[in-house]
Amino acid sequence: MRACFEIVFKKCPILFLLIIAYTFTNQIDEFFYMLFFIFLHEMGHLFAGVLLGIRPLGFEPSIAGFKAELDTYKKNSVWKNLVVDASGPFVNFILVLIRNSY
Repeated sequence: MRACFEIVFKKCPILFLLIIAYTFTNQIDEFFYMLFFIFLHEMGHLFAGVLLGIRPLGFEPSIAGFKAELDTYKKNSVWKNLVVDASGPFVNFILVLIRNSY
């Protein structure tokens, strides 16, 4: 747990401050839902890139939640970049369909 705290605080102090703010306003559950959906969105980009043979460079916390880094766009074809870019919003669309089906 201490290592996780150090990673979040050192990598993204604003994220740590947001956690504190949501805790004191009793909205911490909404904050973690938001982080979970951002995580799934970024995993969509990462998963599509790996399926298309694009080398992943990293996956780390950022100000907005998480950030998936893939190899540069200049090395890839236009359609691969388009698929990777559209995969995050596609994951959001699937999550909305799942949510509205209940």
